[in-house]
Amino acid sequence: MRKLIAVLGIRIYLLFPILFLFSCSSPNKKSPADQTEMKEQIHNVDTVTIQLMKFNPEALNVNAGDTVVWINKGLVPHTIKSYQDNKFYSDTLQPGKTWTLVAKDSAVYYCSIHPTMQGKLVLK
Repeated sequence: MRKLIAVLGIRIYLLFPILFLFSCSSPNKKSPADQTEMKEQIHNVDTVTIQLMKFNPEALNVNAGDTVVWINKGLVPHTIKSYQDNKFYSDTLQPGKTWTLVAKDSAVYYCSIHPTMQGKLVLK
């Protein structure tokens, strides 16, 4: 048993300097071009709530590639439909359900069940 502890002690003693050297090494530095590319890949997730027969916020500023999630917090079903034909259209969104869209450009939308409910995605 003492022999085993002595062997393990020596191995740990030998590994410590190696681990110390690795922990002191400098991290990989990215070039400015790599950092710009990483920034462009970061996309936000924005939320629009549907409540009291309104989209909140009514106008949402987004970047191309951002994800927009609509949450129906109301008591009745709603839809999300762009005024531009075939741009986007959700299924009927029951209370408590969500619908997601990846923003590609600006759009004005409405609820096809309650056409007075309107919202807007504004591309930055």
